[in-house]
This record gives sequence, C-alpha cells and structure tokens, in this order.
Amino acid sequence: MNNRIKGDLKFLLILFAILAAYLLFKIVNTPPIEGSINSDIPESTSTVIPSTATIKETTPQTTENPSRLDYLKDCGRASGKLFSVDSDGDESGRVVLEGMLEIISTPHPYIENVSQDNVFFVFANDTQQNFYSFYKEYSEKNTKFFIQTMDENVYFRIGILEDGIISSTAEISLDSKKKLINATKLNEKVKLKITISDNVPLPLGLPANFTLACHIEVTD
Repeated sequence: MNNRIKGDLKFLLILFAILAAYLLFKIVNTPPIEGSINSDIPESTSTVIPSTATIKETTPQTTENPSRLDYLKDCGRASGKLFSVDSDGDESGRVVLEGMLEIISTPHPYIENVSQDNVFFVFANDTQQNFYSFYKEYSEKNTKFFIQTMDENVYFRIGILEDGIISSTAEISLDSKKKLINATKLNEKVKLKITISDNVPLPLGLPANFTLACHIEVTD
C-alpha cells in the first residue's frame, strides 16, 4: 500500500473519530423530551382526594342581621315568658318597664380622642322586682359600663347615638327608634318591653353599641 492510500485512510479514521465524538456530545447534552417518564420513578406522588370526600367550609357565615352577636342566644326561648330569677339561674325573658332615657357621653372604647353618646334606659324598683334586683346586684358586682346603678336607679344601656340615630346590637324597629329619639328630646317617660336572652359569659372586645337586650320595643 503506497503512502498516498495510507494517508487517505488515516484522514478518514480521524474524520470518523471526530464525527463519532460530535454525535456522542449531542446525544449527552440533548434535554429529555417533555412529558417523558423514567420507568424507575412512580407515575404520581400526589394524593388524590376521593370524589366522596368533603372539604371543611372556612368561609365566615353571614346572618340576616349582622349587628346581632353570635353569643347573644336566640330570643325565641325567652320572648314568651316573663323575666324571672329562679333556682336554676334562668335570667331570661321579657319585662315591661317605665323609665327615662338619659344620654351620657364617654370616650369611645376603641378610638382615641373620640367620644360616643350612650343611650341609657333609667328605671327604678317597680312591679318587676326580679329584673331590677338582678341588674342592680349585677352592676354592683361587675364593672360593666353598659349596666350601672346610680342613686338607686339602674342604668341599662340600650345603644348609642350615631348621627342622631340609635345604633344597638339589639333588634329595635324603626318606629321604636323614632319614639326613643323623641322621648330623649322631650325628656319624657317611655315604656319599654325588653327581651333578654340567657346571660352567658361575655367575651372581650364588645361592640361600642352593645346592650344585654336582644329585643327592645316601645310599648303603650
């Protein structure tokens, strides 16, 4: 074999080696095809929720009357009976009382440098002695601003004034609210039917317009 043929073969071998190296480089550095699955890897590591599973509802529940508080129990159990204090400690029911309305301004409980006008229903000892005696004792044992005793009269807050309108956590009809405002302006006595639910331990952070009553109605 002459030198020229040997040279050509050598050149071809070198060229073939270069081509093989290039192809190997491309194969190694080519990214895997998207969606391909290695047979050694499980097809899925996620947990599938069965179709019969239920998911706990975390959305806050709304009520028809957002001013009502969850811990003020339904007045339905108390509305048909007179307020009484029995051996079972059942302090709930309805009561009809006559008294005066008094507006007392105090610092707002949650807003600095702002005052609020509290509307108190002021009544003295009368035929509904259970109600009077219970809340007189309640005010003397507790430092709750919404119940006070002054000059032997019980001051029972029914709400606050906001822009000349009574705001309260109790249910008060628009007609009764108008009558209450007129009574405050004219300094007249007013007769109220107050329905109060079972007394329960009250949490912190009570609304500024809080009252223990769950229903208040002006009556004749």
